[in-house]
Amino acid sequence: MYITLTSLHLVVDPTLLKQPVAYRVLGIMYLTVAIVRTFSILFDKSFERSNIISVIIEVLFGIILVI
Repeated sequence: MYITLTSLHLVVDPTLLKQPVAYRVLGIMYLTVAIVRTFSILFDKSFERSNIISVIIEVLFGIILVI
């Protein structure tokens, strides 16, 4: 529940700022989280379905927000 509320908070803030840079920074953050999660999956050997889905969603959100 905490992660969902934090993610919602990060999505709402750029809309309040109305600055394109805010969306780009949020996109870079999502891409960074995806990279770190990928390393975690590889080193911990935790190829769970939820981890893979999380990486895919984070990459998609990151690309959409950076563009």
